[in-house]
Amino acid sequence: IDNGGAKQSAAVKFAETPMYVYGVDVSKWQGDINWAAAKASGISFAMIKCAGRSTGDGSLYIDPYFVQNIQAAQSVGIQCGVYFFSQATNIVEAYEEACLTVQLCQQYNITYPVAFDWESASDYRVALVPQNQLTMNMIAATFCNTVASYGYTPMVYACKNDLYNTFEPASLSASYKIWMANYYNDYYYTSNIYMFERPLPATSFPYQMWQFGVTNAIPGFNGYVDMDLGFFYYMPTVAATSFQLTVTQKEISTTFGSPVNLLDGVIAVSSAGIDATPFVTYLISDVNGQLVTEDYAYANVGIYAVTYTLTDVDGTTASEQALLYVYPPTGA
Repeated sequence: IDNGGAKQSAAVKFAETPMYVYGVDVSKWQGDINWAAAKASGISFAMIKCAGRSTGDGSLYIDPYFVQNIQAAQSVGIQCGVYFFSQATNIVEAYEEACLTVQLCQQYNITYPVAFDWESASDYRVALVPQNQLTMNMIAATFCNTVASYGYTPMVYACKNDLYNTFEPASLSASYKIWMANYYNDYYYTSNIYMFERPLPATSFPYQMWQFGVTNAIPGFNGYVDMDLGFFYYMPTVAATSFQLTVTQKEISTTFGSPVNLLDGVIAVSSAGIDATPFVTYLISDVNGQLVTEDYAYANVGIYAVTYTLTDVDGTTASEQALLYVYPPTGA
C-alpha cells in the first residue's frame, strides 16, 4: 500500500456509543439505491461491499457499485463501513485483500468497521482447502491487523455456524468486533423487521452486529436487502472536552402561527467531548411563569421564556434561557 505512510484521518472525530441502530449491507446486487429514502425510514448505517475475491479462480475484483454507494450514502448522512468478500486460503491472500480494501477506502471517511467477510459453500474455492480453526483465526487476524494499522476498526463477518466450527470464536471475538449472520424465519425474505425488544441470538461469545434477515420493507431499494442490527453508533465529537450548554440566540422572534426551530443556535457538549445537542430539552413558560406547550405559544401573541436543559452522563445539569417573541401576523 503506497500512501506515504499516512493513516486514515478525518476532520470530524467520532466516539463509539452503545445503542441499537438499524443498518443494511449492500453490493452491486441492489443496483441503484435511493439513500435519502433509506435514511428517512430509519437506516443509520450501511456496510458497503468494496471488493472481493472470486469463489472460482481466486482473482480479485472491485464491486462496480462501491463508489456510487458510499458517496451517495455519506451524502445523506448515513455512516458507512465496508466489507471485503474474502476467499483467502492463507495469510498472504488475506494481506492482499486487506491492501486492496485500504486502497479503496482511503479517500472516504469510514466511520463504521472495515469487515473481513468470510463465507463458504461446497463449490467455493475455500472449501477445497479446508483449514483448522487456528489457521482461520490467523487468516482473519492478518486482514484485521492490516486494516487496523491504517486507522480503521476491524471486524469479522461470518455465519453463526462458521464462527463456531470454522473459526475459534472465543479468541477471535476477544480481539475483533464480530458481525454475525443468523437468520430467523420471521425476517428471511419477508416484509418483517426485527423489533428492538425481542430476544437476540444466544452465543458463547460477544458479537457487535447481527445480520438478522432479508427484507423488502425498506424504502429506497428495488427489492430485497440484507438487514443488520448494530449494537453501537458513532457520535460526532467536537474539540471541547468540558460539559457545555450555550444558547447563542437569546432572543427569538416569530409571528402568530409560525413555528421556529428553538434548537437553532444551541450548542451542547458532554464531558466526554461528544456533541450532545440531540439530548437538549426545553420548556416554555408565559409571563406569569406558567408552563405552556409550544403549539400554545405560536397560537398566542406574547413573550415567552424558553428554558433549555442538558444532563451530562454523571447527572450534572446545565440550564440556559432565551426569550421567544410571538408577534401578531403581518398586516394585522
